[in-house]
Amino acid sequence: MIQVSYLYGIGKGKILKVLKSGTHDLSKLGNTHEHNDSVVSQCVSFTASCYGQPGETDMTSLRYKVWTNKMGNQKLNSAPKLRVLPPTKAAFEQHVHRAHLQTAIWRSALDADPPDLDPVKFGWSRNTNVNKLEPIALDADVSPAPESVLKMIKCGCSSTSPCSTSRCSCCTARISCSAFCACHGDNDCKNPQTISGVMDEDDGDDADTGAIGEGGDSDA
Repeated sequence: MIQVSYLYGIGKGKILKVLKSGTHDLSKLGNTHEHNDSVVSQCVSFTASCYGQPGETDMTSLRYKVWTNKMGNQKLNSAPKLRVLPPTKAAFEQHVHRAHLQTAIWRSALDADPPDLDPVKFGWSRNTNVNKLEPIALDADVSPAPESVLKMIKCGCSSTSPCSTSRCSCCTARISCSAFCACHGDNDCKNPQTISGVMDEDDGDDADTGAIGEGGDSDA
């Protein structure tokens, strides 16, 4: 069986609830007669509903809405972890391609003549050195973050008491450390500008998984 990642915080309970609502389905997933773009579009709508944003059809917009909703939580005392957000558009599309392949295999399990599907066309790359398939996280020409984010100030503090001296570039700039810093801006960070506290990430849902529901200085 080909393994498929899952969406953090989106468990079977939430997926079944959306399916039972009848407003969204995944009928195109695993249907080899459907074009990949059509499958991805249906999965975006379904996933948006799982995140409490029915009607949303764009992953980038969905990420923004989920982020703003979480930041608007009055009980929040720290920035949400990136993993609680929906995947980026590019990563989500690769995820859907892999889920599409796995579901197609399941759907044709009892067929006498199942379709001959090449995993390389469904979100996988073939590593010939070790003779195995590896998931494609992002296409080679896709940056993991916008250029403006990659160039922003971030520290490399990773000692047992990070960001406790002026050698921390974030402290010097008088800005909060973030998830992009080596300290991750967590509770061990000593930067006085960093928002402290830990957010409950469980969001009240079970943790079961499914095919759809995956510039600092030296130590300071």
